[in-house]
Amino acid sequence: MHYYTFSSFAYSLVVFILISIPFTNSRFNNTTVVQLETLTTYPFPTVISDAIWHSKDSLLLTFTTPAELQSITPNAIADPKNPDNKAAYQILHSFDEQACGGIAYLGNDKYLLVTSNLQVFPKTNPAPGTHSLYIINLEAWTEGTKGVVVNKLVGLPEAKWLISIVPLPKSKNSTRKFPLVLISDAMAGSILQFDPDTKQSATWFTHPSMQPSPKADVPVGINGLRYFNGYVYYTNTFAHSLYRLAVCDDSWTPNGKPELMIQDPEFPHGANFEIQKAPGVPQLYVTGSNRVVKVAMVDGGRWTWTDIAGGANDTIVAGATSAVKGRVGLKEKMWVVTGGSLLSPWIKGFREGGKVVRMDI
Repeated sequence: MHYYTFSSFAYSLVVFILISIPFTNSRFNNTTVVQLETLTTYPFPTVISDAIWHSKDSLLLTFTTPAELQSITPNAIADPKNPDNKAAYQILHSFDEQACGGIAYLGNDKYLLVTSNLQVFPKTNPAPGTHSLYIINLEAWTEGTKGVVVNKLVGLPEAKWLISIVPLPKSKNSTRKFPLVLISDAMAGSILQFDPDTKQSATWFTHPSMQPSPKADVPVGINGLRYFNGYVYYTNTFAHSLYRLAVCDDSWTPNGKPELMIQDPEFPHGANFEIQKAPGVPQLYVTGSNRVVKVAMVDGGRWTWTDIAGGANDTIVAGATSAVKGRVGLKEKMWVVTGGSLLSPWIKGFREGGKVVRMDI
């Protein structure tokens, strides 16, 4: 177990835009001590795009490069002399496409995963019109065995850059096999609704807050996406912003206009995030810009945020792309996945692949 010190600002995106922007605001010169443990460090140029809790014995990881689905043991902390820790993870499936993106739980040990022909090495090449959705069936699988069933569900040629996937709750008396699913389209600046039962998709919601910022170096807007307790939460990468949108609990349609929670030039270029239950309102853990920040509501109903891990020149969460919570015994933990030096090219002399890091919350 180790304690690391973090400082300053960095620039990284789950959307894999390899741009370095100088940033010298003094806010990020303050150091923070966070308890962190590394599970594995993959070889360069591995990029982990998303993670989801499967069981006490397994976290599922999706990879942008290579296009794989893997499982890793949540408690298998790497020895510093063996950072790869190959015994801790298992390749569940390799895809024909170039990249895997977000993953969502559908119930009964089944998952929905997005793929595309996005390329991130040696340079980033978005691939509109190449997205597909797969059903991952782990009913017959246990850690260390075969039994993973992967089936392509549908292609989505209308999609431009799908990133995050979130299932909506089923209604109390629903006869649906699978829940409705929402997917963020970063380049289209919208949220797509997909019905796994009928294989039909449509634009669920679009709003100026989801559109790429006029100042963006590339046309990327909405990125991370989560549902919690009647609201859909989302980030806009280049706008340095976080929003939530009320959802009707009977029809699962948008209810009103988005509520701005955070808009701050010092807020990370938000990638994906995790939500933790808290008294009254949730707490959000947002990854991006080589950092993890905690978002919470303070007295008076104002949302605020605090850096809890990361920084420009600290490599422990370099290229942070997503986070997922789970339990170790009675303690709740957070696992952060990264893209390593491929998403942090400004760190001189730093060259490693993505990693999985466990942290206290």
